[in-house]
Amino acid sequence: MRTKQTFDTPNNYQKTQAGPDFPSARYFQVHFQYLHEIIGDLKTQVDKANQQIADLQLQIKNQTAPDIPPHTRAGFHELG
Repeated sequence: MRTKQTFDTPNNYQKTQAGPDFPSARYFQVHFQYLHEIIGDLKTQVDKANQQIADLQLQIKNQTAPDIPPHTRAGFHELG
């Protein structure tokens, strides 16, 4: 009886039925499925990173400096 194989990555699938120099159609199916999953994971990570950047930019924008009287600000000198 034949056991069920697990195809985690394209490297786990061996060449069959397509000749010694060219992988089978199943190999390409597994390979592109693997790439599709990796691309999906990367897209999710990029989306999360973009959301974190947007949140941080909003936090920076919303931070308010304490009110500093105009005569004590850097570069301002009263004459008198």
